[in-house]
Amino acid sequence: MQSITKKEFFRLLEAGESARIGSPNYPGKMEVSDNLIKELSHKSESLKFRKVVYRQTNAIMFDNKSWFFFDKPKNCDSRKCFKTEIDDKTYIILVDHRPAYVNPFGTKISEKTMFLIYQLVV
Repeated sequence: MQSITKKEFFRLLEAGESARIGSPNYPGKMEVSDNLIKELSHKSESLKFRKVVYRQTNAIMFDNKSWFFFDKPKNCDSRKCFKTEIDDKTYIILVDHRPAYVNPFGTKISEKTMFLIYQLVV
């Protein structure tokens, strides 16, 4: 697993076709691993590959009219990007971590780690 910049993550996503493998959320702080990516990729039944057809300053749009906004989710304290190759397939991973906090209404919100995983056509 190789750490890459956010700029490189989006460049790879825009360079060709990609399929979203999943976007799981885990309670607490969790580290991404090749085993986790392999497990999630085997769970995904049908992959729908799509290309980026439009880019603006804060988002990209895929050919199926879905959008991906660049900003990290609210209250997240870190965003890391990774690239890995498993079974001759290239994956890019975006990891957002949100620490526990109390919202303006006094509700305690628990710590969470969110992954966004794409398989690239190289």
